[in-house]
Amino acid sequence: MIQAPTPAFYVVRATGEAAELIASVFSPGSMGDITDVIVLSKEFSNDIEPINELDESLQSLKTGLSAELIEDCQFNPLFIPMSLDDLDDALEVEQKSDHVRFSAMDGNPFAVKIVQLSTPLEPLLTATVSYQQFDLPGYEQIMEKQKTLLN
Repeated sequence: MIQAPTPAFYVVRATGEAAELIASVFSPGSMGDITDVIVLSKEFSNDIEPINELDESLQSLKTGLSAELIEDCQFNPLFIPMSLDDLDDALEVEQKSDHVRFSAMDGNPFAVKIVQLSTPLEPLLTATVSYQQFDLPGYEQIMEKQKTLLN
């Protein structure tokens, strides 16, 4: 598990009914005119606060949506303790080096959590809790830290 040295934040990208509902909070008169909304949070010193704040916001939003909702939630094994297999599946290692390519979480190694809300017919919202970019440790360091954490 990596301890990030940078601030965390969340971004919500909403379309359709979700965008209208979010817009109604800020400007009730214009909600019918707005079809896409992007909300960016303040910066947080850890990932727990933005995850909790995002979860609360999404819960409020879900109660205001009329459609049947499908929710998909992913956590990054670099930041959230998971099995070594989950972590190894998220990393592609170059042979003969310690270079790592992160392939999970839409390829964003700094994303801690991604939530997608959709209806059976259309996507409504993607929300991501992320850290600002920083230098990631090498593969061996990541795996050793995870092994230590799990033992």
